[in-house]
This record gives sequence, C-alpha cells and structure tokens, in this order.
Amino acid sequence: MLNCPICKVPLLRIPDLFGEARYRQTGARIEITPVGKPRQTQRDKWMQRPNVMAYRAFADKLRAETKRHRITVPDAGLSLLFELPMPASWSKKKRREMLGQPHRQKPDIDNLTKAVLDSLCGEDCTIWQLAGLEKRWAEVGAITFKLRKTSKKPAAIIA
Repeated sequence: MLNCPICKVPLLRIPDLFGEARYRQTGARIEITPVGKPRQTQRDKWMQRPNVMAYRAFADKLRAETKRHRITVPDAGLSLLFELPMPASWSKKKRREMLGQPHRQKPDIDNLTKAVLDSLCGEDCTIWQLAGLEKRWAEVGAITFKLRKTSKKPAAIIA
C-alpha cells in the first residue's frame, strides 16, 4: 500500500477508465491547533478582537496546509478528528491518563467543525453528510481528515 509522501496517510487505489491504477488520498493529518469559530459582528471588520484574529490566523494556515496536501472537502463522507493539546500545567501522570481520551470541554465540536468548513468551503451548504466527528486530547494540536465511502444519494426521510 502506498502512503502520502507528506503526511504518511494511506492512499486508495482506484482503477481508471483504461484499467491503470491511480491513487487517491484517503486522508491527511495537519498539525495545527484547532480553533472554534467565534460569533462575529460587523464591528469585527475594523475592531481586532483577539479571538477573531486567532480564528483568522487559523483559517489562513488551514487553507495553506490543505492546499499543500491537496485536500478538497467532499459533499459527503468526510470524517474529522480534532486533536486538542493538553495544558502544559498538567502533570506527566495526568497527561498519560488523558492522551487519546475524549475532550469534553470548550471549544464545542460544532464550533470546531464550523471553523473548518467555513475556512475551506466557499459554500458549505452543499455538504449533506459528515461521516464522523471526534474531539480528543493529544500532545500537539492537529486535525485529521478522512474520506469514507458513502452512498451516492441521501437516504429517504420517513415521516
């Protein structure tokens, strides 16, 4: 199995129309501390609040990294894993215990997801399915993008 030369994530083998194998990236891990999307007002265009400036810096860096990794956000099947860094004040024992455990504090997972989708998609209204969302403790902040297989059509809604 081939791996991405940048982030070492496995590539998916897809035969093309002529039977030759092409490889498509199934995911990528970007080392960036996730930031939740803040509530913004008209005033934020000229008044530089720290949380808005942190979000804008995060969005710019995320766009640059996804371009480097050639990541595009699909309409369906995207799975996101947010790895949030542990506080430096925690003891080594607590850090060992919490590594990989679910993160149950702020920022909320919906704000993290909104920050990523708004940063990467001009119109995120076309996204109709997210395959999975997770938020876990880690040594360093990162976002892992994974592409999962989905059905071509949305499931019918039964009333």
